[in-house]
Amino acid sequence: MLLTLILSLSIHVVMLQVLRVPFPDFTGISKWAPLSNTALALFALIVVCGAAQPRLGRFSKGTQCIILFVLYAMLKESIRGILMNGVVTTGWGFALVSGLPSLTYAFVISSLTVFLTPMLRSLWAKMGGAAVLAGLATFAIRPALGILFAPMLKAVAHLDHPEVYAFPYGWHVLIPAYITYAEPVVACMCIAFLIWGRLSARSGLRMLQFSMLILLMRGMLLPTFIYSFYSKGNLPMAMLSESQFLFETLALAVLTTVVWQFSMTTQPSLRSN
Repeated sequence: MLLTLILSLSIHVVMLQVLRVPFPDFTGISKWAPLSNTALALFALIVVCGAAQPRLGRFSKGTQCIILFVLYAMLKESIRGILMNGVVTTGWGFALVSGLPSLTYAFVISSLTVFLTPMLRSLWAKMGGAAVLAGLATFAIRPALGILFAPMLKAVAHLDHPEVYAFPYGWHVLIPAYITYAEPVVACMCIAFLIWGRLSARSGLRMLQFSMLILLMRGMLLPTFIYSFYSKGNLPMAMLSESQFLFETLALAVLTTVVWQFSMTTQPSLRSN
């Protein structure tokens, strides 16, 4: 698992700090692109929730909501985002409060997924359910959370300030960055544990299935191939910029399948559903 953590994050670190690939520019992107990305992420979340039922279904709906929320939030690096914002700005109070809307969103959307998934049996139903959830998330849940947390964010706005560490980052930032990356790695391993028995028995196809689910849930597949076209810079550099997170997530997913496949050979008891 440690090797998965180091190799995955190092792709992003090397591209950003060594190769000087710029950070993605998200300005000017058409509204339909993030909406589509959200729909794909929620489709993958629904698929994972359904595939995890042999293990997840043993718990009450309330417990399932909590488990799915924790895994989804961890996979999206919600806690890591708060901690790293605090590290680079030293504005820990504002970093904590500004991260609450995304955590609340993850809980709401995960809970809705748990209750909606049993009704969505076919592939088309799952796709339709994801589209409905994406619309609800984009036009209702996120705006409502923005209004709800606005007074709190305003109250702590004085705690916000620019980054105190200059780019390229030194060990003050890189060490916490690697340590906190354990969050998505652990989430990825737990998701593999929940759905492994429902994936293909063929190792190559299983790796493809798992990688696609992780890429979609993290929202890292569409940006490289769609967001890049809205960049103000040249297209090849824009795609390279977006791809650093695509490659990072792909490495995370692929290495997780390799580790889990090795675990299957050494601990056959993990194969049971």
